Amino acid sequence: MTRSVESAWLSSFLDAAAATGRVLGIAMGGSYGRGTADEFSDIDLFFLIDPDELTALFRKPPSFLTDLLPGRVTETYASLVPEFGLKYTVLGSTIGLCDLFFEDAGGFPTPLREGTEMVWDPDGRFSALNDALLAECRNPRTRNAHTTRMAVQLVSEYAGATKSVARGRAVQARYRISKIVNLLLGVHGSADDHWWYGHCVADDALRDPSALLAAGVHEAVAEMSLTKAHWMLGRLCIEAITVVEGLAAETREAMIAQLKTSAGHAEGR
Repeated sequence: MTRSVESAWLSSFLDAAAATGRVLGIAMGGSYGRGTADEFSDIDLFFLIDPDELTALFRKPPSFLTDLLPGRVTETYASLVPEFGLKYTVLGSTIGLCDLFFEDAGGFPTPLREGTEMVWDPDGRFSALNDALLAECRNPRTRNAHTTRMAVQLVSEYAGATKSVARGRAVQARYRISKIVNLLLGVHGSADDHWWYGHCVADDALRDPSALLAAGVHEAVAEMSLTKAHWMLGRLCIEAITVVEGLAAETREAMIAQLKTSAGHAEGR
């Protein structure tokens, strides 16, 4: 939601949410949780709930909370956002757009939990979970598992971009290429060469493209030279998979082979 965190409705909503008896804890994340919000920031609200409640929310919106939002009109389908949990975006005539995230005690370990502000945590359970998951994200086995998932996503996005470029679907190709750039920036921007799910705006990060990727990528994308950008990114994807730490040898070999296949399709056009 793009309202001030001081909105009068927010305090009332949080009090009512806590009183439902179906919420175990409430936290605020993102820029508001870290204290770095500006006028364009939205508010990310996190709810700790029982596992049974979480399972039910995959099928049905959380009306026990959305009905408490002033001027609620409707909401999206549920979507899984790995770094935050199960997400519903609610549209309201009073509040605009509001993102609600849900997780149980098996939450997702990620450095993005740093700076989370506990809004209501009566027994300290949510705070303890957050601390435990922050510690878990430093576990080498966990870090390697996430690196593998990010690498698979990179390979998949490049294969998708190959099809889009080949079929002349410019808008779709630019979207795919943007995701590839974000994924590459995720590994190149990491001090320890480990990928994590996170947010990155490619246009902003590519103000100095040669610093993290390669000269010419930004220009190729900006000039709509999609075939050129796709070809350049293919080489960068192979390089990233080759050098990143945490991948099993067999996994790395299979990923590089798939990337070369995709790049080969592009070169054969």
